[in-house]
Amino acid sequence: MRGVVAAAMLVLGATSASANGFTVADLGGSSTRFDCIRKAELTARRFSDRFSGFDIFVGQWTTMLFDVSSSTTDFVIVCAASTTDYNRASLIVHGGAVDEREQVIDRVEEIWDSL
Repeated sequence: MRGVVAAAMLVLGATSASANGFTVADLGGSSTRFDCIRKAELTARRFSDRFSGFDIFVGQWTTMLFDVSSSTTDFVIVCAASTTDYNRASLIVHGGAVDEREQVIDRVEEIWDSL
């Protein structure tokens, strides 16, 4: 999955961007990585409760939700620290058609923004 994340990060922009089965969106930032990961985990859990998801993995800088909405689509929220210690949250959605990935992004953004 790290290779998938690295490849998807190459297409990261200010809004969502799609390439080869990936769609990437900027969720904004947080002052600490801990806050970013906590918010990412809450977002994944709420998404899973509302729309379904198979398994959630929380790491030191990523949160992943697999088999989103009972499909082969997965997403990862990456909390990357910048040189100013401001943590940027990037959403990477993999699998499914572009429309499906965009729907996942819209739903994740809605939950993320409500927290």
